[in-house]
Amino acid sequence: MADIPHPKHRLLHIDWVRGIAVLLMIQTHAIDAWLRPELRSTAYFGKSQFLGGFPAPAFLFLAGLSAALAYGKIDRQGLPLLERLWPSVRRGLQILGLAFLFRLQEFGQWLGGADWRGLLRVDILNTIGFALVIIGLAQAVAPRRLRLPAFAALSLAVGFLSPLAWSSPALSAWPWPVRDYLGGRPAYGYFPLFPWLGLALAGAATGAVVAWYRSRARPKQYYLYIAYLLAGALLVAAGGLAADRLPHPAGWLFWHNSGEYLVIRIGIQLLALAAAFFVCLPFRSHSFSTVRLLGRHSLAVYWVHISLVYGVWLHFLKQRLTVWQSAAGVALLSGLMVLLALGIDRWPSLKSHLLPKRSPLS
Repeated sequence: MADIPHPKHRLLHIDWVRGIAVLLMIQTHAIDAWLRPELRSTAYFGKSQFLGGFPAPAFLFLAGLSAALAYGKIDRQGLPLLERLWPSVRRGLQILGLAFLFRLQEFGQWLGGADWRGLLRVDILNTIGFALVIIGLAQAVAPRRLRLPAFAALSLAVGFLSPLAWSSPALSAWPWPVRDYLGGRPAYGYFPLFPWLGLALAGAATGAVVAWYRSRARPKQYYLYIAYLLAGALLVAAGGLAADRLPHPAGWLFWHNSGEYLVIRIGIQLLALAAAFFVCLPFRSHSFSTVRLLGRHSLAVYWVHISLVYGVWLHFLKQRLTVWQSAAGVALLSGLMVLLALGIDRWPSLKSHLLPKRSPLS
């Protein structure tokens, strides 16, 4: 989600990581919504939800990475500060607006049976929107040479301060809409800025390195991604060791707000990014694949599949399917989302054939 709008400027392996995240997201939501209650204790459901731990961190990490890569054009223009601010934060504000529009649509589906507080729910789109605004402001203000250390330091600070933010008495006294954005709700489907913002900031730091490396004369990028493989493995190991051996502050919850788990998640994203780079080496930068197609249109796929899976349209399937039926449903839904992405991708050319051309005199 929050992808760069021009395909010719996109990096194939980044779209692949996002596309894999989309496929894992679809199966996680569909199985969660459709599987019978008595089957939720099976290994099938457990593995589905385990794989579902990848998409949200991937979307945030890649949103930050893409924002850092896209900012290069603004850097090259040499604009003054005030003229850099709006292009820097525009995409984040757009995503934030879409997040509220999505919630409004969800509320409309369940009009009469929906809780109005769901309109202010801190979902993944809200967090991506705020993260892109924060990253955009930081890029507009910070000199290029300081962005990598600034983003890396901010990412770690967000992660390791998250338990303190969640347990703060001052935070608990704030109005709940503000409090939910900062933390304190270890619930499925909520993405408070502490610690989730840390993933987007880590992505921005990674993107700053990629942008710098690509700007060099004749860069051999596989060296960079070998380094990312090693760094990812190191971060996963370091996060696990720190969780076992370091003292933890009040309010520390490993799976929800710990800096150690954030470090592990960043390591996993680096491993996925590097693995996708090497997998994509035989392909041309403009080559077509269904995985890349889903990655390019992740926002539309997210919007439509959530509306189908949890909305009124397929409500008759809620918690009624067996293992094999839910697996077949996942396959059908994934195919439908591929068709949706393909339709969006081909719409400009289809429009010229389907819609009558206007006469110059009309």
